[in-house]
Amino acid sequence: MYRGDAPGEIWYAQLLLLFSLRTRRGHETELAFVRWFEETQRPSHASNLKLRALKWATVSAPRPIRGKVPQTDILQLDAIIGPCFVQQDPINSGLFYFTGLEIQLMKPCSYAAQLDFHQVRA
Repeated sequence: MYRGDAPGEIWYAQLLLLFSLRTRRGHETELAFVRWFEETQRPSHASNLKLRALKWATVSAPRPIRGKVPQTDILQLDAIIGPCFVQQDPINSGLFYFTGLEIQLMKPCSYAAQLDFHQVRA
């Protein structure tokens, strides 16, 4: 989970990759590559559940690609406070549920646009 700038705003993400980046000045930063979820309405088969419904967040693809692509981001690892449990819907694989246990989790950073993959080590 990520607590956004607006009061009460919460974002959820799946952790995909952990890595570190060393700047030209020698400062090393631990980072996480994530794929974002966004809240959605619960389907009728889950209307009695007291869970938040989530689906994969998408953004419009830049040209020449058309359509939607997954919304991803790079976050500072030290902003991650703890995990949260997200469960996939057994009927609709594009839906997920979150129990509502609120653990503050991720803070975005501006490294995504500055990555030089020659400096990234696994």
